[in-house]
Amino acid sequence: DSTQQVQSMVNFITSEAKDRAEEIEAKALEDFNVMKLKELQLLKAKARADIQRKEKQIQTQRAIARSTAVNRSRLEKIGERNNKLNDLTGEVSGKLATVTSNPTEYKKLIVDLIAQGALALLETKWLR
Repeated sequence: DSTQQVQSMVNFITSEAKDRAEEIEAKALEDFNVMKLKELQLLKAKARADIQRKEKQIQTQRAIARSTAVNRSRLEKIGERNNKLNDLTGEVSGKLATVTSNPTEYKKLIVDLIAQGALALLETKWLR
């Protein structure tokens, strides 16, 4: 009878231990899954942040490239304009040297320039 009681107590303790072990294992598995989910969410957030940072970096690089291209184009136009002005200045200097060597042409040029200046003064006076 006492062996049966001892055996019954052993069976009860073993059963309780198994139940407790299953509870601990279930709790550990649940904690693991919760931690895994949190870690996964952290990694996703980090990946999104990295992607956004890279997209912003690409946009910035594109804006810089666009601005550089616009500035390069402007500088080319300014250079071309300067070249044309230099060519024109040389051409005008040559023609002016030719005109000033002929007194008749020079006198006509001076009269025309004075008339043009007077007309420009009158136009600005009337436009005010």
